[in-house]
Amino acid sequence: MTRAAGQSSGPIRVASGGEPTPAGVRRARLGLAILAGLALVLAVAATRAVWLGGQALAAGDAAAARGDRAAAIASWRTAARWYVPGLGASAAALTRLERTATAAEAAGDPAAALVAWQAIRTSIRSVQGLTSPFADRLARADARIAALLAAAPGPVVTGKTAEERAAWHRAVLAGAPRTSRAMLVLAALGLATWLAGGVTLVRRGLRADGTLVRSPALRATVTIVVGVALWLVGVALA
Repeated sequence: MTRAAGQSSGPIRVASGGEPTPAGVRRARLGLAILAGLALVLAVAATRAVWLGGQALAAGDAAAARGDRAAAIASWRTAARWYVPGLGASAAALTRLERTATAAEAAGDPAAALVAWQAIRTSIRSVQGLTSPFADRLARADARIAALLAAAPGPVVTGKTAEERAAWHRAVLAGAPRTSRAMLVLAALGLATWLAGGVTLVRRGLRADGTLVRSPALRATVTIVVGVALWLVGVALA
């Protein structure tokens, strides 16, 4: 059946029976494609972290097997930093570092023990942000670092008792700069704003034929710019 004279031949925007319009279907598919792309990026990043962490863990084990403790500590520290919640080699690497530290202390080698405990501390601190994984391990590492440093006091704490020196070192370790959670929240807010602007641009700023709807597109673009700016500031100051 042909259309009546003068009737538009453009895309049908209101479908009978309450079915979605072709334009609505295209936009929904585009939105789902964007979400799927983001999920894929996250999956690739997590897979890469798990793989690299496993490689570093294996390298540390190989170094330990040949008696190279320094190389083992360095590799396990790297493995611990490739943190993925619930996955990866971080926990195993920290266990190996802690075992190395306690064994060095038992063998009367405080210098090696200090290196291992500090590797634990720096690894855990590097993965803390909105959450604080391995807080119990960090507390043990800080306590042992303070005790080892107190056993060989420097000029700053000379003359104090061993317990006073250890308390001083614990206070210094506790007061070390930490990742700013407020800035991480700001970065997350910026990322959410960025994505919201992108979705708005797709849903309201584009016509079915791909041309821009000026006002919604402008608002969405401003939202994207603001989101990117917030994300950059948050990441820079975190």
